[in-house]
Amino acid sequence: EYIMEALMDTLLKETEVYKIVGFKKSKLERMIAAKEFPKPIKFGNRNRWKQSTVIEWINSLEVA
Repeated sequence: EYIMEALMDTLLKETEVYKIVGFKKSKLERMIAAKEFPKPIKFGNRNRWKQSTVIEWINSLEVA
């Protein structure tokens, strides 16, 4: 269980997030601005997302 928690909190690069959610940078930026997607953690000029945050967002989506 501890190992799974550690893996869930891996910091993802922007390119990794794009692949996971299937959106390009411009769409993701619009979604962040509209508070429709979690804000990244800033490391200097780099953005990172906790993997657990991205997975929680995906799980929160409603199936149409």
